[in-house]
Amino acid sequence: MKFKRRKWSYILRSYIVWFLVFLFGLFILAKISGFSARLIEDWLIIKSKPAEIVNITKPVETDIIFNDEMGSEVFSERIISEIDQAKKSLEIAMYTFSSEKLKQAVYRAAARGLSVTIINDWHKHDSHELFFADAPTSIVRLELGSDSGGKTVLMHHKFALIDRGELGQKLIFGSYNWTELQEKYDPSFILISGNEALIASFGRDFDRMSSGFAGIKKLDNPNYHPWDLSLKSGDNNYEVWFSPGRYGDNIAARLDSLINNAQESLEIMIWDFTDKDLAIDLIRQARAGIKISLITDTWNFNNQNSVFQYLLEAKNRYNLDNFELIVDSGNGNLINNIKEEEGLDVKFDPFLHYHVLIADHTQVLFGTNNWSRAGTYYNDESIMISNDKKILERFQTAFERQYHNNISR
Repeated sequence: MKFKRRKWSYILRSYIVWFLVFLFGLFILAKISGFSARLIEDWLIIKSKPAEIVNITKPVETDIIFNDEMGSEVFSERIISEIDQAKKSLEIAMYTFSSEKLKQAVYRAAARGLSVTIINDWHKHDSHELFFADAPTSIVRLELGSDSGGKTVLMHHKFALIDRGELGQKLIFGSYNWTELQEKYDPSFILISGNEALIASFGRDFDRMSSGFAGIKKLDNPNYHPWDLSLKSGDNNYEVWFSPGRYGDNIAARLDSLINNAQESLEIMIWDFTDKDLAIDLIRQARAGIKISLITDTWNFNNQNSVFQYLLEAKNRYNLDNFELIVDSGNGNLINNIKEEEGLDVKFDPFLHYHVLIADHTQVLFGTNNWSRAGTYYNDESIMISNDKKILERFQTAFERQYHNNISR
């Protein structure tokens, strides 16, 4: 009997010892996991901090222009006016450049003795070589982007810096490629500002690219942060982000935060959308009751790599009446008449060339960045985010214009 008691006592003590060892092991594992998590979190937080934080008292002045009327030339008129006033330098990073009027303005600037540098995308080499065949020898032309390792890397920027660092300096930034077709027919925008911090931010990316740190090579630069600028003026905030980025530290992560933090509504105009993770976030938010209105382009809606069929299927599966998916009609009969007048191909279909998200009518994201993995992890891209009411109102009006133009047909 004593033996049995000793036996059970031994077994009980053994269980207690093993249980304590188990608890101790869990404690150590938790500590290790917590330490690792903090390391990862600290790394991401450090990397997600802006390269520059600027606080100013003076308002940030911006002028945003939309090519609202089919066939208009409002972009080139304003850009030429700005270039013709330039005194020292002209720095252009443009994915596609084929506007003859804008080219001649650039040539005039070079003839006045300005330092002119143009960065284009390598994939457009043949067309740009032909287009700039008569360029003054003083103009420096660079081509960036590549095809390597099965990945296509685009220099997808659309901005220009005029007299950077000088009195009267200007930034011209938007979704508008400098082409005549896009100006006349593809709904786009440009933002013009003389704000020193915004100009310096885009200037940093221009300097990186022109010195060889372009595309994924930027990630080798220890001074590179996708979140380049946090600018505050009074109650207004302005962020500038560039691509590419790393996982969790990139434009898509910031876009994801805007989507998932929305409390009431998301209004979207997007040219190219292939990122399934962002599509899943939109469906999750729609199922939570957030009103979502998304306008996209016909060409990309029919692209087999897009997420639009997935979004349609999810909308129907979950009966999401609060999720509107609208396909741009390309201005219907108006564009058909213009095709005949200007001799355009009958298959010509204007692009809705926006990359815009308005969250809760309080913040707007806009720029060049397509909602794709390439736009996040490989390309040279740029976006701005702001709660500036003047900027918000301009993009809100642009969204409502496109929304009503398409809903009314």
